[in-house]
Amino acid sequence: MTSTIDTLYRLTRAASWGQDREAAREALRTISLPKRLPIDLTHLAIARRETFVAASMSARATDTDHQYRGGAGILPYDWASTFYSDTADGLAYVVYSYATPIGWERSDGLRVIPPVSYSVTTAQHQRKVREAWGMAWNVAYSHPTRSLATL
Repeated sequence: MTSTIDTLYRLTRAASWGQDREAAREALRTISLPKRLPIDLTHLAIARRETFVAASMSARATDTDHQYRGGAGILPYDWASTFYSDTADGLAYVVYSYATPIGWERSDGLRVIPPVSYSVTTAQHQRKVREAWGMAWNVAYSHPTRSLATL
């Protein structure tokens, strides 16, 4: 019997270069994702704002009242201040590398990925968030309908 992870890999390949790309993309949008994922499939959960754990990377939707209950890890001071300010305004989704938030979506739809350099592993995690949210490497803020600031 084929596992869910195997099916996800097959659909991901088919969505990229298969003959029936649209059917594969639709299947990826609707298939139920496991809570534990390999790193190379995390972009699927991030795009859907689903909670997951993948080795040293994880993400979770915040509580229904959009209150975040956690720390800022090793975010630099300016970005930690931004994170806490956004937390006070309400967060919908937070992605972590280890214990540090590397991307978050505010309750108003604004998405933030601080342009901070960390380890090679965290850089890979940041790339997954950018890929899932369709953001360029140098964009710190984006909104689903407009770009607010580029560095």
